Amino acid sequence: MADCTYNPDVVPDLVATLGRVAEGNRDVLVLLAMKVRHESEAVFFEIMGREGWKIGEKAVLGLGVLGGEAEEIEVYVFKWVGLGSI
Repeated sequence: MADCTYNPDVVPDLVATLGRVAEGNRDVLVLLAMKVRHESEAVFFEIMGREGWKIGEKAVLGLGVLGGEAEEIEVYVFKWVGLGSI
């Protein structure tokens, strides 16, 4: 998924949906690519942790911008470890 954390109002539903996916496949991995825009996006990571998701990998990729400041994209791989396992 990409750029779906910028609206904190929908994050609980997004995480619930990912939890439903994990119910059917415990080995599921979730790949998130995002450009951090607001501090409020941290709520996604908080809720993911509470709901049994753990960051397995993280990378920061630099993006060159013609005529502007360089930007970064953060990429995360989440693994479902289950509730009470963190």
